[in-house]
Amino acid sequence: MLSFYSRISMLLVILLFTVNGKAITLLQISDLHTRKGHSADEENLRLFGSSVLPAIRPDRVIVTGDVVMGYETRFFSKSVQSQWDQYRTLWESQQTISRENWLDVPGNHDYTMSTSSDFIREQFAQKHEDNGVFSVIENDESRVCLLGLDTSYLPHMPYWLNLYGFLSSKTRRWVQQAVSTHDCSFSIAFGHIPLALLNTRSILRLFRRAGVFFYLSGHLHDSHGVFHVQYDSVYDLELPSLAYTGTYRLLVISGSWLAFADRSVRDTAHPFLLFLNPPLLESNPQHSPQEWAQHVRDSLTVHVALYALQAVEWQAFRLTLDGEPISALLLQGEMKEVMELEWIWDARSLPPAAHTLEVTVSYLQNGQTRDLHVLRVFDLSEACLGQSSEACFEVSSDASSNASFDTSSNTSSNASKRLSRTTTSTSPQHKKPQRVHVNTPAQRWTMTKLRWLEPLGALFATLALSLATLLLLKHPRSLLAIMPSSAGKRVQQLRSNPALFALFFTAALSLAGGTYFCGVHDHSFVCSLLWGTLTYSRDSGWNFFFWTEVAMWSLGTNLCVLLPMLTYCLLRLQPLRYRFGRLAEHGCLLLAVVYTFIQTVLIVGNFSPSLWLFSWNVFWLPPLLIAGSLLACGRKSGGEDHVV
Repeated sequence: MLSFYSRISMLLVILLFTVNGKAITLLQISDLHTRKGHSADEENLRLFGSSVLPAIRPDRVIVTGDVVMGYETRFFSKSVQSQWDQYRTLWESQQTISRENWLDVPGNHDYTMSTSSDFIREQFAQKHEDNGVFSVIENDESRVCLLGLDTSYLPHMPYWLNLYGFLSSKTRRWVQQAVSTHDCSFSIAFGHIPLALLNTRSILRLFRRAGVFFYLSGHLHDSHGVFHVQYDSVYDLELPSLAYTGTYRLLVISGSWLAFADRSVRDTAHPFLLFLNPPLLESNPQHSPQEWAQHVRDSLTVHVALYALQAVEWQAFRLTLDGEPISALLLQGEMKEVMELEWIWDARSLPPAAHTLEVTVSYLQNGQTRDLHVLRVFDLSEACLGQSSEACFEVSSDASSNASFDTSSNTSSNASKRLSRTTTSTSPQHKKPQRVHVNTPAQRWTMTKLRWLEPLGALFATLALSLATLLLLKHPRSLLAIMPSSAGKRVQQLRSNPALFALFFTAALSLAGGTYFCGVHDHSFVCSLLWGTLTYSRDSGWNFFFWTEVAMWSLGTNLCVLLPMLTYCLLRLQPLRYRFGRLAEHGCLLLAVVYTFIQTVLIVGNFSPSLWLFSWNVFWLPPLLIAGSLLACGRKSGGEDHVV
């Protein structure tokens, strides 16, 4: 409780000097995938434009890619004007935000061979004249740099070859230069692909030097649940798809602290609340626990932001600290649907222990009085300040509108369902506060799988298959010992045939070390091998990156062409007497032919001849391998099988 003189002195200080200015508000959406004929997706887009945007009136809107579906027929990337028209209508029709404050970057679905750079600049709100999108936003307390990044391997590639990504050296230099020329409190970067699927280490080094503490992304939809990953001083916040889940993100910056909540566009009936002070340490990796504790003790107010997306009449605002009421309330501005509230408190006198703040907001809606209850539990004990924030800092599960509670849900839809239950109850059912863990075991496993297991698994599996084929052909003794005698005789026969030996040895060697893509693409020279891709352009210079999709493609060629055709020839050398042998021959040949046909159609349909004409492994090798096997394992005129 505050003494009379403490109340008077603090009130004068607040009114004259330190009343918080309006916090900076950002809205993020991702993966709009606009297309005609999908009512649910179109409805989510409409609700965001007609309900969320006019109510919140953000300072900036951030769109993290995949604004269109990018095809009419799956696997054939094509620019569809009607899809771009839907997106343009969204940002051009907004009266509450100007074009320069609509910050959008492309995703892997937005690029196709038919979309030139000039076309992309016309369709997006931002013209993307340079390496990305840059914006500075500030108020009396904060100056924040916003950096939009293009995370595609290569522009104008089909979307299924840009599932992973890469930040070029040119873009990295641009980030460093853009931040160094502006004196910002901190920076927020945003791009389509999460950090775990990019050249993570070099980007994290760049972000640390440039003072980038937050990275906003999309791309994964909700396939891995809530994917909020903290890397030392950088927080990667992936957002599910607006089209498929109806999820958007609200970010509020007060001073050098950030609060966020992931919400559903379909949950507009009930108000929600964000605590701005005391802030949530888990959402602010730019600060240490000691800095957080000092900020809490030095602060003069409990600061919250209140949001109602439909018309409500506020009745009462109540705050308790450890069960004791705090009555000194400051209202910023008029009583309206979106506003900020501050209660005067004396945090310097708080003992070093866990404390509970509870906000109760009563409101009238549709003739019915309802209450919104939100808890914030924070720990100032010395034991916790000396440990990691993962171990000690707590919040309550009743405050599911806050960012910390979205991290405990599996999908955004589940979060919105739980949110509607907790924020509209007229009688609160408080639960035991639960600890919030940054990088849960499930998130760590997802990060490991995306960053290491899938890329390296495809690489080493391809190398292992190619090496096994080479050993079988060149040094078969170790493998023949574990083979049935009939299989060993077939291998020896194949090795004794110069044409077959040369065919399969060359194919296995090429899949391990030959070129997959080689040529000119979008004014850039591209040479792609299994273990890395080298590109050169006048603008970006030389770049080298590991192209995960090429490794996966190589694995598919090994499994669906090389091994089936090798098996086919081995079966033809000494035909089995049983019907199964003939079926196995036809099955291997059919698999290789179908796979090669599909791959060839995809290559020709999605790339220009300047790229695929010299792409040996993906265009020429599979059909030549099939043709060579059929010629070497032919039939006599009398119909008996033989080897040429």
